[in-house]
Amino acid sequence: MKNKKFKKLLVMLLFIGICLVMASCKPDLIGSIQCPAKAIPGEDLKDNIKVELENTGSKSAKNFSVDLALSQDQTIPHGHAGFSANFSEDVLLKGGREFVSKLDSNESMNLTLNGANKIPEDTPPGNYYIGFVVDSGKSVSESNENNNTGVCPIEILDCDPIAQITDCQIIGAAGGTVGFATLRLKWIYGNGEKPHKLLITIYRFAAQEWQNVMPSNQPFDVPTPQTTTDSQITIFRLFSGKYKIVMNASYSCDREEEFIFERQI
Repeated sequence: MKNKKFKKLLVMLLFIGICLVMASCKPDLIGSIQCPAKAIPGEDLKDNIKVELENTGSKSAKNFSVDLALSQDQTIPHGHAGFSANFSEDVLLKGGREFVSKLDSNESMNLTLNGANKIPEDTPPGNYYIGFVVDSGKSVSESNENNNTGVCPIEILDCDPIAQITDCQIIGAAGGTVGFATLRLKWIYGNGEKPHKLLITIYRFAAQEWQNVMPSNQPFDVPTPQTTTDSQITIFRLFSGKYKIVMNASYSCDREEEFIFERQI
């Protein structure tokens, strides 16, 4: 009887050992996330979000997805996030699902974000979290299935969409190769809030590089940029060739955009 009990105990211990070994011989996917502190409804965050993935398990993980979602709390559900053009809790950002073909054991990677990662346009202002879910499609059997999410805080501001500068043309030029000259610029604003500050810098391509041709190398401060769509700008000397117009626009909610146009004279 004792031998039978001993054999049963050995079999049980062997079975438990095999189970433990099999459980440990699996991938274990974890990650971390960084995101902007602030955003506005309808904004494309693109690759301003940074997601790092790591496989701490003893086996490679293959062909899994990663979702990026917007949440009002720090709890991100496991599984695929649902997309909607309108805000809802834990909604998938537009273009916010990426795929990884392979992540080896003890390997880490910075996830390449290809989508727009757009905040829904009707998202109410407030404090939120951008969360990620590794293996959102549950295609990988892991040693730990409860550590696949993470969040970073983000504030959604009550701000109007900004007006992009969609075009800028040189509509006039005066002067020559000696002394100061002038350029007349005209540009077009798209729909939305126009900038409250606009600085313009002009460069000319010469000697295989872009050279600043503004007096004292200082940008031109456009007066009343909320309504202005053209200005005359003083530069050093006027030559034919390629010019680059760099427009730095400042908007409410501490937002800034840079617009660059290359034009020929």
